[in-house]
Amino acid sequence: MAGEEIISQCKQALEKKRMELREKLAGCSSLSGLRGFEDGSGYNIAQVKSNNREMDLKLLREVEDALESIAVGTFNGRCRKCGQWMWDRLSACPEAKYCIVCKNEETRKNQNCLIQSRAVARSSVHSVAHLSLSG
Repeated sequence: MAGEEIISQCKQALEKKRMELREKLAGCSSLSGLRGFEDGSGYNIAQVKSNNREMDLKLLREVEDALESIAVGTFNGRCRKCGQWMWDRLSACPEAKYCIVCKNEETRKNQNCLIQSRAVARSSVHSVAHLSLSG
């Protein structure tokens, strides 16, 4: 399959995904009435819905960025980090910026940063607690 044909297919998939996300986000009801409500499993439904909305907004931005790249001619089907072709990845995830290898590397790096920041926060809380107990 030629590159232009794949890009055209990506564009169609992205436009469909954008429309679905916009409809989903427009249909979201106000979360204020659900504040503090739990479904019996311990999950705060308002928080879960808020998190889902944030993820949908992030995905919508990624989809719109990919469509913009296609419009200005910078979308070329290559990983933005290593430059490898990623046609297979784009067929499953047309808004993808990175190949699977680079995406996994980025995810691991982000998880390590999160783990380190949590460790620093716990250490800080422990230090403050220790100081207040000894003082």
